[in-house]
Amino acid sequence: MPTLGSYLKSKYISEQSEDSLLNYASGIYFNDLLNILHNVYITPNKSTRLVPKVLATQLQECYHHEGIRLIVQYLMEKNIENIVSIGCLNSPLNGIQFKGINSSLMFLESKSMELIREAIGVHNFLDLLLNTSALWKPSNVLIWGGYKTLPFNETKQKQRTVSVRNMLYKSIANGKHKPPVPETPKLLLGLIFDDISTTQCMKKPAKRYRKVYHHLKALHINYENQKHRFAYMVENICTTSNLSPSVSRDRIIKLIHVVTYKIIPLELFGTELNRTKIMRYVPKIINGTIHSRTEIHSIIHGIKLTEIDWVKPVSNLKLTKQEFSRARMMLSCFILWLFNHFICNFISCYFHVTNNSQDERLCFYRHHMWLKLTKKYMSKYFSEHLINQPDKINTFLSFSNNKDFIGRLSLHPKRETFRLIVKPFKGKFNDRVSFMTYRKRIVRPMNSILNKIRNNNSCSSVIDIVESIYKFKAQLLNSHDELPSIHALKFDAKNAYDSLPHDLIDEIVKERLNSFTEKDVIHVQLLQHMEPTGILRGQKLIVTDGTNSSTLFTNNAKRMPKLSADSHETFCFTKDQILSYVRSQYRQTCIHTKSRSYFRKVGVFQGFPLSGTLFNIVYDYLVSELYELVGYDPETIIIRLVDDFLVLSTHENLIKKIRRLISRKLGKYNLSANRQKTVMSSEFISFTGVSVDVKTLVCYKHLKDYNNSPLHASSFSTLYKQLTSYGRMWIRHTCLFDVDYTKSGVDGALSNFVALLKSLVYN
Repeated sequence: MPTLGSYLKSKYISEQSEDSLLNYASGIYFNDLLNILHNVYITPNKSTRLVPKVLATQLQECYHHEGIRLIVQYLMEKNIENIVSIGCLNSPLNGIQFKGINSSLMFLESKSMELIREAIGVHNFLDLLLNTSALWKPSNVLIWGGYKTLPFNETKQKQRTVSVRNMLYKSIANGKHKPPVPETPKLLLGLIFDDISTTQCMKKPAKRYRKVYHHLKALHINYENQKHRFAYMVENICTTSNLSPSVSRDRIIKLIHVVTYKIIPLELFGTELNRTKIMRYVPKIINGTIHSRTEIHSIIHGIKLTEIDWVKPVSNLKLTKQEFSRARMMLSCFILWLFNHFICNFISCYFHVTNNSQDERLCFYRHHMWLKLTKKYMSKYFSEHLINQPDKINTFLSFSNNKDFIGRLSLHPKRETFRLIVKPFKGKFNDRVSFMTYRKRIVRPMNSILNKIRNNNSCSSVIDIVESIYKFKAQLLNSHDELPSIHALKFDAKNAYDSLPHDLIDEIVKERLNSFTEKDVIHVQLLQHMEPTGILRGQKLIVTDGTNSSTLFTNNAKRMPKLSADSHETFCFTKDQILSYVRSQYRQTCIHTKSRSYFRKVGVFQGFPLSGTLFNIVYDYLVSELYELVGYDPETIIIRLVDDFLVLSTHENLIKKIRRLISRKLGKYNLSANRQKTVMSSEFISFTGVSVDVKTLVCYKHLKDYNNSPLHASSFSTLYKQLTSYGRMWIRHTCLFDVDYTKSGVDGALSNFVALLKSLVYN
């Protein structure tokens, strides 16, 4: 890929006048032009376009910036997909307009590009823009060039999947509103096949559904006859012990099999073998995680459709290709209903399904037991942290009509208490566009701004923790012949999200905004990633305070990990707007239930989109103050992951100094350390899934520290891909397997590798 300077010399400028281009630039523009010639890389298009003579004539008779606008107008009129015209609106009244700052347009209208146009001529300049693609190498962002949009009819439909989503976090009242089987066989038929012809008020259903309708009548009769015995079945099969209030997963699996075999006629499965193959996925789903998904084609793989009478138009004849596709579709609809509706609704009628705060495995509690466990915690939490107010304005009917940001409560068991998560309301299906627009234009840009102004002195994952420790180890080895004695202190904040002072959030955000820029307006540019095929997918937001020149095309621009293009859509926010929105995240967020809203007295709700960012902004400041407390000692490092802290230092007195500080409540941050989890050691210490040998600063990840949840795959090749992807993720992105003496060393890398292999076997 040649540079712009090399490309111009090879195609448009003769060898005798190689330096003629730079002769056009005066001293003011010389460095800018030189920068463009060396940092812009050109790729010729596979197919070339003829330069339009009319457009070339128009460009010769107008100023440079007017000519660029004419080029954009030409691209729009001819429906030529070019990076320059992304987001362009061609209005007959107002002319060419963009949704935001067009960085490509500003680049082309610059004085340096005007000099290039004068040097190579209008015809060659048009040929350059129409038949090449230009990449700004420092930031990996395209300036001009073609791209592709994915046509709607070519988009792949999402595979329909079986999941446990419909049974999660349901209350006891859910069973009254969503029974496993609807009131009539006709409603059941419409629910399974989701076809308008099945729900119309007619004497008979459509012809292709008449066979299955007969079996659904039998199913409905079985359900009506057996539903009064469900409570007895649950009590008999799912007994709870005094040692554990939850019901074991194997008993849940047994209950599902018993109920399914009693209610669902065998004719709907065809044969015993087909039923066994389908029900084999029940343990895989129940023993999975809250995020487990099983594609429907994996379940029906190996099912003999010819043995299922109701999917065939004529019983004794072979299926044609079209009939086979329809039969497969009908069976898929039935299995989706069986897992996603019948089983999920039945379980949610008698059990509260949730997951532990530190694990994603499913936990099943009888509703009365769950209420007994959570009643005391909820009463105490609501009285200490929340304000109860009558509310008839906010509802779960419409997102756009609500006054405040409302959410639903979900509790996740911890070792001795619960973690309270509030899941924000995203609107009903008809109102989802309003929520998506709000998230795109408000939430994501605001979140990008707040993350940009952070101190960023914390870790975001276990991988970051390992890298920080090994970086500290290398720093010590550079200063000493061998590792000195090291001391470690681990502690975590008690109820961290619930104790954030609102005035401190406001104060720190205001200070960070002023330190980021003196200007009152902050801009957020929207970029899209380009695939090798030329299709634009995904989005990335760039925060900038500059409007006169694009920050994407400067030498100090941050390099994008993927080839990107500016979508020319810019979001602008004043500092007052940012502060006002931040305040709304703790003043106007609430738990809404039964026409009442519960607002916060202090802290933020865990689960709302900006809560984590606001928490990090405040606790980044806490880390800075701890560094100030130890005098910014180069042989001391403070590692933070959310509300967990790890301090490593060669000076024991500094460790004790921090321990004395956290032994009492920090009034400014309203922080109290959890004394039971505060550990001081000079040997081994466990921190957020990583075991650290303090003497050698070697990190170990044992088998128990990995996510050993079982993987689901329809074939061995799929399972192999999942396992290799899982293993490659850890080996590539961590230093745990690096044999360098400044990192894990030979023994540490070998131990970590064995633990990873064991984890793969468990999965």
